[in-house]
Amino acid sequence: MGEMATDAAGAPAPRLCHVVKWEDFDGYGFNLHADKSKPGQYIGKVDPGSPSEAAGLKGGDRIVEVNGINIANENHKQVVERIKQFPNETRLFVLDDAADDYCKSMKVVAKSTDANVIHLKTPRSKHGDQDDNEDMPTVRLCHLRKWHDYDGYGFNLQYDQSKQQEFIGSVDADSPAETAGIMEGDRIIAVNGDNIEGESHMQVVQKIKFNPSETRLLVVDTTAFNFYQSRSLKISTSLRDVKYMETPVPRPDSRAAAVVDHIAAVSVDDDAPSPRLCHLVKWTDFDGYGFNLQYDKHTSTEYIGDVDQGSPADLTAMKKGDRLIEVNDENMERREHADIIRHIKSNANETRLLVADRETYDYYNDKGITITGSMKSVAHHKTPARQPRANGPDVADESDDTPHIRHCTIRKWPDFDGYGFHLSHHGTNEFVGGVDEGSPAEAGGLRKDDRVVEVNDTAVEGKTHNKIIELVKQRPLQASFLVVDQEADKVFTNRGIKIVATLKNVERLETPERQAQVAEEDKDMPEVRLCTIHQWPDFQGFGFNVRFEKTSPLKFISHVDLSSPAGASGVRIGDHLIAINGQNVEAKDKRAVVHITNSNPTQAELLVVGDSAYKYYKSRNIRISSQLNNVTKLETPVPRPGTELKDDIPPVRLCIIRKWPDYDGYGFALHYDVPKQHTFIGGVDEGSPAEAGGLREGDRVTEINDEVVEGKTHTEVIAFVKQRPLQASFLVVDPEADQLFTTRGIKIVATLKNVEKLETPIREAKAAEVAAEPESEDLPHIRHCTIRKWPDFDGYGFHLARHRSTDEECIDNVDEDSPAEAGGLREGDRVIEVNDMAVEGKTHAEVIELVKQRPLQASFLVVDQEADKVFTDRGIKIVATLENVERLETPERQAPVAVVPAVAEPESEDLPHIRHCTIRKWPDFDGYGFNLVCDVAKAEEFIGNVDKDSPAEAGGLMRGDRVIEVNDVAVEGKTHAEAIELVKQRPLQTSFLVVDQEADKVFTDRGIKIVATLENVERLETPIREAKVSEILAEPESEDLPHIRHCTIRKWPDFDGYGFHLDHHLSKDGECIGIVDAGSPAEAGGLREGDRIIEVNDVALEGKTHAEAIELVKQRPLQVSFLVVDQEADQVFTDKGIKIVATLKNVERLETPERQATVFKVEQQEAEAEDDLPPVRLCTIRKWSDYDGYGFNLQYDKGTRQEFIGSVEDGGPAETGGLRGGDRVVEVNGENVEGKGHADVVALVKQHATHAAFLVVDVEADRLFGARGMRVLATLGSVTKMETPLPRPGNVILPRNEDNGIPDSVPRPRLAHVCKWPDFQGYGFNLLADKNGLGEFLGDIDKDGPADLAGLRKGDRIVEVNGSNIENDSHPQVVNKIKAMPDNTKMLVVDSETDEYYKSRNIAVSGSMDNIDYKKTPASRPASSMRINGDSETRAPAPVSSPAAPPSQADGDVTFNMTASELRARLQSKKKKDPRMSAQLDAKTKSDMLNKL
Repeated sequence: MGEMATDAAGAPAPRLCHVVKWEDFDGYGFNLHADKSKPGQYIGKVDPGSPSEAAGLKGGDRIVEVNGINIANENHKQVVERIKQFPNETRLFVLDDAADDYCKSMKVVAKSTDANVIHLKTPRSKHGDQDDNEDMPTVRLCHLRKWHDYDGYGFNLQYDQSKQQEFIGSVDADSPAETAGIMEGDRIIAVNGDNIEGESHMQVVQKIKFNPSETRLLVVDTTAFNFYQSRSLKISTSLRDVKYMETPVPRPDSRAAAVVDHIAAVSVDDDAPSPRLCHLVKWTDFDGYGFNLQYDKHTSTEYIGDVDQGSPADLTAMKKGDRLIEVNDENMERREHADIIRHIKSNANETRLLVADRETYDYYNDKGITITGSMKSVAHHKTPARQPRANGPDVADESDDTPHIRHCTIRKWPDFDGYGFHLSHHGTNEFVGGVDEGSPAEAGGLRKDDRVVEVNDTAVEGKTHNKIIELVKQRPLQASFLVVDQEADKVFTNRGIKIVATLKNVERLETPERQAQVAEEDKDMPEVRLCTIHQWPDFQGFGFNVRFEKTSPLKFISHVDLSSPAGASGVRIGDHLIAINGQNVEAKDKRAVVHITNSNPTQAELLVVGDSAYKYYKSRNIRISSQLNNVTKLETPVPRPGTELKDDIPPVRLCIIRKWPDYDGYGFALHYDVPKQHTFIGGVDEGSPAEAGGLREGDRVTEINDEVVEGKTHTEVIAFVKQRPLQASFLVVDPEADQLFTTRGIKIVATLKNVEKLETPIREAKAAEVAAEPESEDLPHIRHCTIRKWPDFDGYGFHLARHRSTDEECIDNVDEDSPAEAGGLREGDRVIEVNDMAVEGKTHAEVIELVKQRPLQASFLVVDQEADKVFTDRGIKIVATLENVERLETPERQAPVAVVPAVAEPESEDLPHIRHCTIRKWPDFDGYGFNLVCDVAKAEEFIGNVDKDSPAEAGGLMRGDRVIEVNDVAVEGKTHAEAIELVKQRPLQTSFLVVDQEADKVFTDRGIKIVATLENVERLETPIREAKVSEILAEPESEDLPHIRHCTIRKWPDFDGYGFHLDHHLSKDGECIGIVDAGSPAEAGGLREGDRIIEVNDVALEGKTHAEAIELVKQRPLQVSFLVVDQEADQVFTDKGIKIVATLKNVERLETPERQATVFKVEQQEAEAEDDLPPVRLCTIRKWSDYDGYGFNLQYDKGTRQEFIGSVEDGGPAETGGLRGGDRVVEVNGENVEGKGHADVVALVKQHATHAAFLVVDVEADRLFGARGMRVLATLGSVTKMETPLPRPGNVILPRNEDNGIPDSVPRPRLAHVCKWPDFQGYGFNLLADKNGLGEFLGDIDKDGPADLAGLRKGDRIVEVNGSNIENDSHPQVVNKIKAMPDNTKMLVVDSETDEYYKSRNIAVSGSMDNIDYKKTPASRPASSMRINGDSETRAPAPVSSPAAPPSQADGDVTFNMTASELRARLQSKKKKDPRMSAQLDAKTKSDMLNKL
């Protein structure tokens, strides 16, 4: 009806616009517009003179289809992605207003296949100067397929260095290449749809080899190329004159065909699976064929998606998951998705599809046979001529005695437990056992003793009982069965008819739906809620927790965040949890519930009921399900209420920063705010990729490479950037916008509508232009060497060495006839890049790791010494994009035995087999069941004892076998311990290449090396088997078998370690849990002192040493799992002879609850309130351009594994940044270094070339933290931030007299070095903060106190503290800076007159000025400031007598007559003292401690 209406006379015509990009035009020239007032996607502005305008697009057109797909139900983002699906072209089916109104009035859906559609296309040239009638030379798309009896494609490639273009060299006669239209001299334009312009020879070869059996080449001859080049026309498959040619399969030669038939006859089993050739025919009363296609981008393969039940596709034997091989007798593998759809639509009413399920495809692929529609084994199916009626198929043409088979769809009822039947297995067949009376199974047509042919459209023949049970469980609410009774089964067997669901006499039955049966008086049942929770982009998680009862299967909602998606969807605290995402979870364990919840990270559907309602239903034996009549459906609102973006919210920027080949790095720095754990953009270099890509100084970074960085350490953030060495993306926001988002509570994420996408424009290396002139003067070559390993050669055949004088990586020894030598490496070469990563600045170990990243192939950019000097002298940086790079590679070669002609003869003389055995562990068997023995004299490994009925025996290992490889690694030359380590690398499955002694002798006598690539390798493997232990233990479990515990222990951010010790039990030779710290993650996760450990991280500990057990724990630094049993339970299992494994039913699963790092903040705030925290310094040390290094050294204490600051140079960056000799280093660049090696700490310091941040404490503060049992953290309130001033402080220009001195009329700032005395409390001054923010000033100064004698005066303004300017610091920050060093402080001050002098002349006062008056407190307290009164020292009395102090003062009360020093002393005496702290240390003790360090 729809097609007739749109084709009616006078109906406005829709348009199918094929828009093709032009090379000299940016994009398509239109934008997409979504109108909130009406649904759909519309064409917005169309640029004049654009490809879109030339293709007929108009502003206001409504888009109906994109590339053949209807987009009515898709959002704006999805439509954009569809348009971008093909990089250079798109097809848009559009309606203008008239056509749109017409279709809506006629209630029809327009389709691009309608007869009255106007087809329009962008001309191939922007200027439209191409005449469609012009005779254009042919472009050939050649589809090459290999033949089984022919070696390769039959052509070779030639690379023209000057043109950087690939050409076809010689083409063998009667080869696959020649029959596909390839000719000598052809220029290759594209390989498998990818344009190869500018790609290297190696890259083109790899593209051709991507699919080992076929490839597609777009080629033109020289005449055609020149024709298109002269007209500025791009050669592609979108041209009009493209001729498709392909290699015929099978080979057309009759003799070759006979050979192929012979091979097939020999290698294909009689019961080989059959591919299916499905001839689909549309029905007039059915829309389409009834299936959809799914495209796998990674393999460029099409699969059959959903198949509608009862559709033409369904009745033509097509199944979901089938691989599509041919369409209308043409191979479609590695074709583009749109190309395949066009082939299917080439005939409007029918199509022929060759498909194969995975098992069938793998079968033929393993044998090297290409599946084609002409194969004898292909099963042919065709859609019935008309659609079957609803009441069953028309079987009038069947013989009367043909029995029915039944397709039964069984649905569960809400008031019935299960389906009501069980399955039984006899021989190789599955049968229906008992069927409960009145059950869904009985109502759906299942009968006792029916043989089951299919379950959920999957054939069960050959499957185990357990596998069939799994098939039933796949669909928890509804399952389908193809069954036949015994009498009918016998008839089909006698007549040789295979029972399939596509037979005409299939009777389709199904369980009728029914509501839960409840009594009449129970109509007013309590509410059941079906809550659909949608994830919000600015909220972490769903916002609810589930509590699991240990003594019952009940599950409760224990916590709901009211502001969360769960809270907004109607989930309440105390609800009983019945089902998640349609699966009943009442009987499931915690792991299963978590798995079901996490199956969809963006949405969860919870069926919940209150406690009273739960008891109501249980008391009446009513099953709670979503099918009940009284289910209330609730849903999380999307978007989150209150988070809608307003017009005044500024944009967020997503900046994609690309490196330029002629620019070093990205051109920006990252700064880290430790307390906030925020990352900011520091300096952005002018003219850099970062600036061009939109980054701005001060931007806060929220995501890097789609990873959220909030809460990450600085080191982790840097690692995110380094993940992508050539391009990185940053989601950033400027400070003003950040404040707005924070104020309005909107989380910044990449999915916000106001995200502005920016990117660094691509630019070519300028180095090549610079080098153009020197190249004419014989600029030497550099080499890019791709080194591949050979199967018969051990390693790459070279060594890396570190040049001591230059600290650079060089190639050392290169073995003769090695892959390295064949690939172009030479001894003495300097290494510039490894695997496209620059090695400059990396350590020797890091470079070796880069090489190891690719175990079979590695690339090196190298230069010899002579050439290196030339580049250095001319100031040219060596990069891989220079034009004079010579690309070399190791030629591929097979193991010598494969190419020795003599092998053919001995193989025919019964060359013995070697075995490749894959051994899998069984859950109910301990280990693999064999041991390795070493022949020390021969240095060879052999299989020792092989246990009977073990995985090793079942997998083909035999006693006495010599081991050649373990896990594909040759063991020749390895030690016995190394061979065992190779086995242990894979704890659940390992592979062995072995040969028995007799066969070994034959290979040795004939001089043939045994490798896994030989043709006579027999591949064996241990069959998979389920754990039998649960069946064995069914009886003892009923006898109250004790629990064992599987404990997952997670570290907490505010707790050091896991909180337990491992002990080795000597008498039992096993590992036990030692001390478990109270309140630790270990205790919270269920570990108990004395527990015997069975497994660590799912690896059995039996037979392992104590050191190996500790290594297993260390493998996972943040989370580790233990299978443990207490001593009493252990004895029970031992007495009953039951082996403890993780698959037992009585395993109790426990885990450490997650917790945020808040506990220390609380404890430390309490401690701070009770007593002052010791000072901690966060020192950011920056290098000066005119100063060598940072000006300090590190000292490592091997005993404590701690790092200390050694000597600090006077006036250097370290001293001015706050570092002091003897400081203990806690963190470097935000990463804790406690316990790290010296080399690791040095590497962290060198992480940034220009700066480093240190969290340090002095000796006294470190002792105090230790005495209080507190960790030193960067988040403590006592942390003082200090930093090296930039630029380096220089001399201020001041007035000079004739002798270049500063006149006395110029006031002098004062640098007071105030030192404490052991017999005086404090420094003797107090600090005042100006209310108007004018700075920090000195208040009262104690007469003859340290401050007074260092020259400080009341009213002085403080400019610097300890070399750090404090003019922008808050009052607490200034106090902390003064406290940063416990015994002394340096303060640069100015009086009011001096302050006014410099401010009026805009001169910034700093400690580097050369007119500073320096004064220091005397080393000891002068005698004049104290007097002796008995045994105690007291302050001298004031000259004027004062009245006696009132009695209250003697009792310790505070009065206003006290000096600042007396006031502090009195307050100190009233403070609570920590009994754990020792008495005040004298100066000598401190000095002794420092000397020891």
